[in-house]
Amino acid sequence: MDKFCSDYILIDNSGIDLLRDRFPIKHINYLDIQFIQIRNGYLLRNRFISLIAGLAFIAVSLKIISPTFKISSKLFDNSTNYQAFRGIAYLLIFFISLVIIGGYFIIQSLIRSKILSIKTNDEIFDIRIKEFEKVDTFENLISYLNEKVKFQIKINN
Repeated sequence: MDKFCSDYILIDNSGIDLLRDRFPIKHINYLDIQFIQIRNGYLLRNRFISLIAGLAFIAVSLKIISPTFKISSKLFDNSTNYQAFRGIAYLLIFFISLVIIGGYFIIQSLIRSKILSIKTNDEIFDIRIKEFEKVDTFENLISYLNEKVKFQIKINN
């Protein structure tokens, strides 16, 4: 196999291309690479922002739902007004959606992945390679890169 491609990286005989929306934005020649390391890392770069946003969504939803229970208990005892029940249903739907969004952000901030770290003369690039693990081409990728660069790739688990 002479070509490894994901949404973020294209590795072929000419070098390594960093992709955005499947279009190359940066090309790295194999001769420019000083060091390659594969390590475990987190899927998101700014994972703390995502974690804080998720916790904030859940906190806001709890802040909204607590007075709703007090209001709804009074309404259920005293009224059969359809509009009041409808308003409470909308608040419950809003509460559930905020909890789901917050949970999604928290889960995304905690997902771990393999990270390909490439050091060149100028920069260090960290690229997630989770897609290669999913389709079982991870070992082929490592052996291919070992053939192309003049040193052994360091793998940290």
